[in-house]
Amino acid sequence: MKFITKSPSFLIVGNLNILYESKQLILLTYSDAGQVWSVYRVNIDGSNLVKLLDIGRVNQFPELFISPDETRLAYTGKRDGAEDWPSSWLINLDGQGNHMICGEESNVIGWTKDGKLVIGALADAEGNVKPKYKNGKGILYGDNIRRRILIYDFLSKKFDVKNPSSFVESHEILKSLGVQERNTGISPDGKKKLFSQDGVSIGIRDIDGKNERILLKGKIN
Repeated sequence: MKFITKSPSFLIVGNLNILYESKQLILLTYSDAGQVWSVYRVNIDGSNLVKLLDIGRVNQFPELFISPDETRLAYTGKRDGAEDWPSSWLINLDGQGNHMICGEESNVIGWTKDGKLVIGALADAEGNVKPKYKNGKGILYGDNIRRRILIYDFLSKKFDVKNPSSFVESHEILKSLGVQERNTGISPDGKKKLFSQDGVSIGIRDIDGKNERILLKGKIN
């Protein structure tokens, strides 16, 4: 199997995601030349490779979060002109509708089991995100800015704002919401796990590391 894209890239093991219903993989690549992260969808047999989006240049490893119904992908990216300030983004898994759902400074935390998107953000008590700004040599924040948890409901198209007073309280809020762990490439029965080998192939092995089998092979170039 030979992947074809515009520039030399390699596969990243940390973001191999399984779409169980459609039997597809979502994977993250990195361009050596352009220093750009890109997201692809491919059938598990290696056919029908489709680029969903270019995340662009970001200073952190992009985490990918698949919605429970496997129709949306949420990720932390960066708006053009936003310097190093992260923001939260959403795209349909058909590659359409990519947009920023929450501005700087925010990051995607995950999904609830009933399909709400959970975001962490520096915001005021009403959930309004107000980014840091430069003042001479220093970095300042607006008034009443704290770390908040924002829960986006796709039916009402509104955010529910949680105001934890500590890390422990934040953890308890996320636990009570039932925020799902990021798709880690583990099969539904917990017996198999995807892996990437030297950035040029994708395989599957038993959870104990035995019985490796290569599914897709070929450096993206």
